[in-house]
Amino acid sequence: AWVLVQIIGRNKYAFDEIYVRNTNTPAMCRLLREKCPNMRFIFYGDYSGTYRETSATLSDWEIIHQAFPDAEQRLRPDPPVKDRVAAVNAQFQNAQGERRAFVTKECKNLIIDLETNVWKEGKAEIDKSNLMRTHCAEGFGYFINYEYPIRRGAELRSY
Repeated sequence: AWVLVQIIGRNKYAFDEIYVRNTNTPAMCRLLREKCPNMRFIFYGDYSGTYRETSATLSDWEIIHQAFPDAEQRLRPDPPVKDRVAAVNAQFQNAQGERRAFVTKECKNLIIDLETNVWKEGKAEIDKSNLMRTHCAEGFGYFINYEYPIRRGAELRSY
């Protein structure tokens, strides 16, 4: 799942998504290129994508770099989940009542995630028992947490 976001002024707009079951990184790169052939991209995501599977010659981030060599990749070690969720919530509405993040109706899976994701009972982690959920919200959260974290200080890793 990939969520497409544009920043206009201080506002962030999730304007579209690519959500495909049972796919892989090269196929998702092809879909993104077909959907948005002339866009410039900055990729945000799960730090674990920097690791290679024992059966793979390239990590997910290396595959993305090959498909989009001019794109930036903005990665940090994953924050505590509660920090990422707090960062997203603060963009939707902060303590001063300011709203800085918006989601269009084209982001059907992101909307469902945001409306239905819940904490595991008694734990500071999201319930992932529904394998169809959480992916879009997590992707959006990696972007928000990188650019607008609750806590500052983690270093950038890029390729």
